[in-house]
Amino acid sequence: MKKLILLFSVVAAAAMTGFYAQGRPDAGAISAAGDRQMYRVTRFEGQPITGVSASVGFRVEVNESARTSVRVEIPAEWQDRLICEISPEGVVRLGIDTEGLRNFRGHDLTAVVNLGKVDVMKASTGAKITCNGSFTGGNAEISASTGGMVSGLTLTASGVGIKVSTGASVKDLHIVAGQVTAEGSTGASLSGAVFDASALSCKAGTGASLSMSHTGQSAALASNTGGSIRISGSTGSLTVNKSRTGGRVDTGNYKVDK
Repeated sequence: MKKLILLFSVVAAAAMTGFYAQGRPDAGAISAAGDRQMYRVTRFEGQPITGVSASVGFRVEVNESARTSVRVEIPAEWQDRLICEISPEGVVRLGIDTEGLRNFRGHDLTAVVNLGKVDVMKASTGAKITCNGSFTGGNAEISASTGGMVSGLTLTASGVGIKVSTGASVKDLHIVAGQVTAEGSTGASLSGAVFDASALSCKAGTGASLSMSHTGQSAALASNTGGSIRISGSTGSLTVNKSRTGGRVDTGNYKVDK
């Protein structure tokens, strides 16, 4: 009788262990997609999420939602190298640990992030972040580098800092903020940006191209080393600084209301 009870306990414990392992929200699952095995996992449901930092070719869709979560889909062979973590500030980091890999190409790395507040949007090394909906934030940071892209962000915030570099792009932004700073370098681009901001500071250098519309009280524009700025809209005061190294600032469609 004791042996029977012990056997039943062991079987029950094993069954429960298996149930909880499969039932964990972050356990993930593998399924076929065409001729490839894909790993899918959902994490951070209901946790405060305030931004995304994506790298190595991830394609990230960011949606406005009161119900927060991160859903990732990648080829199954990379599941042990997946970086999907959240900082104490609520910024989700997405990437692949490429240490020891040669000629890694980030194909079929996708994620869907649902959040309501945006403090950080970063895309690097070919990652692309596309935003859907209208977001709010505090002092927000938007950046793209090394071929990364951030697009489609509509944001109301206290202040916004934008940095784009090394062939990256930031486009189709609509920002309402007290202050906006935008800086581009090394062949990067900012395009389709609309800024409703009391104060705007913009700097383009080393072949960067920055194009925007601005409505506000003041603007300071500077370009150098082949950088260019094209701006339209209106402002109360305007300061322009073009260096002798070939910077260009086009204010032909920018009205100064004094």
